Amino acid sequence: MLDADAIRSLLGAGEFARLIAIAESLPAAGRSAAPVRLAVGLAQLRLGRAQDAADIARDLTARDPHLTDAYTLMSAALRALGRGPQAAKALRSGVVLRPALGAAWRMLSEDASIDSGRRRSLLARAHVSAPRDSQSRRAYALALAQASSEARFAMAPEAALAVSDRALAVDPGCGEARSARLFARQCLDTDPSDSMLCEAVAAAAAHAAGATARHPAAPRTAPPLRVSFLACGLADSSVRHFVAGIFGHHDPDALAIVLYDHRPVGDHPEYRDLTARIRTVDVATMSNDQLADRIAGDGVDILIDLIGHGWYGRRLGVLARKPAPVQIAYCGYLGTLGLPAVDWFFSDTAIHPPGGREAYVERLLPLRHWICYSPPAWAPAVSDRPDDAPLVFGSFHQLGKISPPCLAQWRAILEAVPGSRLLVKRHDLDGHENAFLERLRAHGLPLERVALDARRDSHRDHLEAYAGVDIALDTYPYSGATTVCEALWMGVPVVSTSGATAVSRMSRSILQAAGLEAWCSDTAEGVVATARALAADGEGRRRFRREARALLAASPLCDAIDFNRDFEAACRRAVADRAATP
Repeated sequence: MLDADAIRSLLGAGEFARLIAIAESLPAAGRSAAPVRLAVGLAQLRLGRAQDAADIARDLTARDPHLTDAYTLMSAALRALGRGPQAAKALRSGVVLRPALGAAWRMLSEDASIDSGRRRSLLARAHVSAPRDSQSRRAYALALAQASSEARFAMAPEAALAVSDRALAVDPGCGEARSARLFARQCLDTDPSDSMLCEAVAAAAAHAAGATARHPAAPRTAPPLRVSFLACGLADSSVRHFVAGIFGHHDPDALAIVLYDHRPVGDHPEYRDLTARIRTVDVATMSNDQLADRIAGDGVDILIDLIGHGWYGRRLGVLARKPAPVQIAYCGYLGTLGLPAVDWFFSDTAIHPPGGREAYVERLLPLRHWICYSPPAWAPAVSDRPDDAPLVFGSFHQLGKISPPCLAQWRAILEAVPGSRLLVKRHDLDGHENAFLERLRAHGLPLERVALDARRDSHRDHLEAYAGVDIALDTYPYSGATTVCEALWMGVPVVSTSGATAVSRMSRSILQAAGLEAWCSDTAEGVVATARALAADGEGRRRFRREARALLAASPLCDAIDFNRDFEAACRRAVADRAATP
């Protein structure tokens, strides 16, 4: 007997070969019944026999062109055979017959050739058609989490927050949507709050669902410490400028470094230079379980995370499995990860001043200076500004960091410096220029004094554009890091406001390390006064352009040797603390 209940039971138990054997033993009439043939086709597909599954589906549709489940089976089999366009065509045939077939809409969204907007539309249909289907619900929430990130980069943090809220309404258990919401809030919240801490904890719990801790042995205290970094596409990430000094100048007798990178680019010259003195492991195809097992098996003493809630927090599941006895969060995400399995958070007194109100699950592991910047060797030479040119303020930051409080500061600065202009340069503006200008207009900025540059140019050409900027404006409350360092390296002063959150104080840490903390203010009135004073000091700006690189190279901001001594000492403190804990 192979009725519907038996089929569900065998498929659910993964007894695919047994299901096929039972079907083949049935009388001809039972063996050829559509439900049985569909079950056999699905079992063949689960056993990796995609061609057999496709043949069964083709036979079924020939016998009954209105059998929608056969089109779904055919699509899955053709996709497994690498025949994407034919798979999509088969699915569309099934959808035409049964528009409410949620699984088909979801499978259509898996076509790699469609753009993210079309994918979200298909998943929205899947969700409407089958609101209780957990796979469709999770896929749609993930797509909305991606949309939240896109909105943050290309439009505004308010839009990103609204989209992440939609994602959580679809699937409250979607950790990726919770991580996207955290980033949006960091761009908007000017004060620490219990709700932000609670959201971080909830996001971490969602990512950690089902994770089993590896309980590694205590770290070794004898050098070299085995220190690993977890990254996602370091070659494309601005974080590379802040770990290059560690990778390139660490003492191999003190640290043995391994990089677990989700998207390594081993044949790229810059990546080869970045990783020349360390070992790299490509982890793109590893699940969180597999990667945690690999890290634990490698006997890592310290795991340093460079991702956090970035890339929607998808690798937090690795940290939740505690594959290393000491785990530390670093500069990929500046805020608590909310994950009890992470022991420490690298910081300094500029990022987290004594008496600060922002709460962390992790303990703070202090460095003298939070980061060390390694400027690109190919950066163009600093160019002088014409004496008679109008004064230009510039922002090359991610658009999502340009919050309403930030726009209010920029408007006040333009009002305080008559005749000045504002250049906003960011490739994410491409296609969104009118919407961005409307946003500026709504916040009272004079559009006749604003210029936009949406070119998607090389990094070198991007830096070259600082030749047209007199003073760089930082963002608030999510301040700049790489962008601040790049402006300074190109000889452009940066004015910044520090707030009560860690993300609002990154630029203060950088300016402090560079010996330029006077350009950082604690109030909106202070930043306007600093901008006005710099605007009036043409000779001081010209002198900084001439001397910037020598000044920065001699400062703690770019002193990789001294930074490494401090970094290695901090790692030893973290290991000693863990070794002393029963």
